[in-house]
Amino acid sequence: TEVVERHAQALIDMEHSGCAVMFDDGKTEDLKRMFALFSRVPKTLLLLQAALSKSVRTRGTELVRDQDEQRDPVTFVQSMLNLRDKYDAYVTQAFRKNKDFAKTLKEAFESFVNADARVASYLAQYADDLLRSKLRGLSEDEVEVRLDKVVVLFRYLQDKDIFESYYKQHLAKRLITGRSVSSEAERSMLSKLKAECGYMFTSKLEGMFKD
Repeated sequence: TEVVERHAQALIDMEHSGCAVMFDDGKTEDLKRMFALFSRVPKTLLLLQAALSKSVRTRGTELVRDQDEQRDPVTFVQSMLNLRDKYDAYVTQAFRKNKDFAKTLKEAFESFVNADARVASYLAQYADDLLRSKLRGLSEDEVEVRLDKVVVLFRYLQDKDIFESYYKQHLAKRLITGRSVSSEAERSMLSKLKAECGYMFTSKLEGMFKD
């Protein structure tokens, strides 16, 4: 009570060495030590979860605001993926894959991903960029990793039908112009979407591919 609980919030909020600074500066080892300390008083972990959520939402909102100026969907989505990788590493390494922290990360991403209606179309455009050119020359394993990352953001979307609509338009152009990197990559992406949403979601896309 005296050593941890009474000082937990102050430790988290410290101006030059608190959680906000740790998250921004990649202080994984410091976060790991804080998690280990707070684990002795489990209810203080809720304060650490709140700090994680606040940091993700702040950085995510900044990305959306920056996009208003840059207007580059591919760069925007890549920045979101980089942000997700960074915070996922904190959950995995510093917070020992704790389920509550993983849930906090998911909810924080969903909050700003769905606050901007453009994200679904941008993600479809990012996938199109991958399947038209960026996957060329990569190994099969590297292709799977890149496509899996698209699916990670796709899971956060509430308006999955908007993504499907834009994805269908891009797929049509790739098929008609023969611009796909490979049919294997196209089929792999469809199978990943089917695994997430079921056969009905991808039936039209698969039909286009067969046609």
